[in-house]
Amino acid sequence: MKSDYKKITQIINYLVRKDERAGSIPELKIIKLVWAADRYHLRKYARTVSEDRYVAMKNGPVGSLTKDVAEFSDNDYSNVEPTDFQYIGAYIHFSKNNEYGDITSVNEVDEDELSDTDKEALDFAWDNFGKYDWRKLVEITHKYPEWTKHQASLESHTVKSEEINMLDFFENIDDEGDPFRVTNEFLADSKEMFLEYQ
Repeated sequence: MKSDYKKITQIINYLVRKDERAGSIPELKIIKLVWAADRYHLRKYARTVSEDRYVAMKNGPVGSLTKDVAEFSDNDYSNVEPTDFQYIGAYIHFSKNNEYGDITSVNEVDEDELSDTDKEALDFAWDNFGKYDWRKLVEITHKYPEWTKHQASLESHTVKSEEINMLDFFENIDDEGDPFRVTNEFLADSKEMFLEYQ
């Protein structure tokens, strides 16, 4: 999987524009909503929306490029090239108003960057999780195996982040009301397709 800063910019822009009342959305909430869209899409269509590389951090699973785009991050470890920020800044704006910052949309979404199933997954994320604040979303992400498998080392502060095995996204949790739940047979087929793509 190779993630693309243009597509991720439009993913973020699409989600921010879902809440027209807010004007801006906390960066951490956006990162969690992208995770929800990716988890849904991977389990249903055998690829993530963002095609991002995921790591487990103290606040849950995080797409690496998604985080860098959302924060306009150009530190030494960033996955974004300095020249990419002109494009990013034409669609979204990041302001450091609190511990994590807020994201505002400054332009219409370029929907050419998003497929119909991408938008389906983003709508799923918003419809199921958009009502929650970022603290609740962090709590929700901490129930899923892509984070719980790293919980001990993250909470002991032995590491700041750990690479997530994308196969962990295919595991169900023991919760009949889980919005991501699909049958084991369906999940097995998606997982097999995902492995073939790799």
